[in-house]
Amino acid sequence: MTVETTRSTPKARVRHWCEVCGWAIEPGETYARVVRFYDGTASTWKNHVSPCQTAINRAWAAEYHDGDDGVSDDDISEWASGNRDTDEVAAEIHRRLEINAENSRAHREALARIEGQRQ
Repeated sequence: MTVETTRSTPKARVRHWCEVCGWAIEPGETYARVVRFYDGTASTWKNHVSPCQTAINRAWAAEYHDGDDGVSDDDISEWASGNRDTDEVAAEIHRRLEINAENSRAHREALARIEGQRQ
């Protein structure tokens, strides 16, 4: 079971990465931060206040989660995919995740080309 110990909305001093959409949380930007423990291990979850915290709240309300352990990034992705046509926050999260997927594919292809040139 996950136990949350701290919730806060600090202002970023350095760049962080959002657990929901994968985009940067830039210095000076306010973000949501949760410290939690699971199986004796501490972790920190950071996400944009908007639209990502809204997505977490809506995914939770729509029961896209596995019990008391909260909403995972996979749960949010599933919620966004299933609701992108009727919810503007879901559409934005889905758009960000699609951009991330395309960037990852392009990066892998570029690495494969470089590796192929070395051989």
